[in-house]
Amino acid sequence: MKVLHLLMGGGVGGIEVFCRDLARFSGHENVFYLVYSGGVMAQEIERGGGRVVVAGEKKQTLLPGLWRFLRFCKREKPDVIISHAGSVITRGFLAASARVLPGAVRIVYFHSNALLRPGGPAGALADGVCRLAYRRSRFGAAISQSVRQSWLAALHLAPEKLKVVYNGVCLSDFYALPAQPGTPMEILYVGRLAPVKGLDTAIRALAMLPDAVDFRFTVVGGGAPDYLAYLQRLVCDGGLQERVFFAGETRSPAALYAGADVFVHPATAPEGFGITLVEAMASGLPCVAFACGASPELIEDSVCGFLVPEKTDRALSRTLAHVWQLYSTGGLGAYAAAAKKRAAAFSIEKSVQTLESLYLEAPPPGENGRQNPK
Repeated sequence: MKVLHLLMGGGVGGIEVFCRDLARFSGHENVFYLVYSGGVMAQEIERGGGRVVVAGEKKQTLLPGLWRFLRFCKREKPDVIISHAGSVITRGFLAASARVLPGAVRIVYFHSNALLRPGGPAGALADGVCRLAYRRSRFGAAISQSVRQSWLAALHLAPEKLKVVYNGVCLSDFYALPAQPGTPMEILYVGRLAPVKGLDTAIRALAMLPDAVDFRFTVVGGGAPDYLAYLQRLVCDGGLQERVFFAGETRSPAALYAGADVFVHPATAPEGFGITLVEAMASGLPCVAFACGASPELIEDSVCGFLVPEKTDRALSRTLAHVWQLYSTGGLGAYAAAAKKRAAAFSIEKSVQTLESLYLEAPPPGENGRQNPK
């Protein structure tokens, strides 16, 4: 079966990482059509066995680019077409493909919470194109129940078509090291440096901890220079210069996870999934996160991690103080073991299997017409 995946580009991002892993673990013929550009993840997709086509379009060439894409579809005749990116462009391309391949199975992916979509005229246009793509698709795929419910409520989509396909990680890429008692509690964050990620809240929470709490906080990831400068000012204001370290970006975080004791995911916006939470749990790390977005679906509170009910620095500080008490008395071991066990529910193999089951559930090509009863 030939599966055509629509993306905007091949740079580093959660969607691109998932597509790279899908290329590694899928048994189908996977073709990745990148509307704008390639990048490091495009190269990794190819190394994983996927075929990459970089269209190289620009804003001014998008209309003729659509016709080039439709000719590509007619020539390649994919059995399945998936729009991964939430862009109006890829969703528009997906909807248009019904004109040339009415029998293909179309799947529109929802990788983020509907509350985070743009507003204004641009948002209204994006919503309209999304509805059209959804009507012309056999299925929608949401990366969590939280994402699914947000889009059903926002756009009043047909619920029977929207399935949950959790993201996953390659569990064998991550490992745990034995705990080192008597050392500072190593707290880790991995991800983008952006306001919605809540790092300013985390730093303020750490500054509130009692002096007796011995910790080091390592921040891994890149972002806008002005936001990084803001975070560094918060570190200085809180007197945390000897405890908070900005490590920059990395493509190989496994060793950093293995060297930590606790993972903090302080996102204050309703994130769609949280792939770093699963990576951390696969490394045997108890996770601390606010109880919003998909975090409650991933973290079993007080079993493999800790959910903070209020999105405030004070509430986060209280939870981190509790975690310190467990750490200092040797009580985090059971949480670490439970975290590793929990991560197994979100393996990339399960993600790929769930997604590909939609291909098999759909009527064979040629029997489903426009596949858009709703």
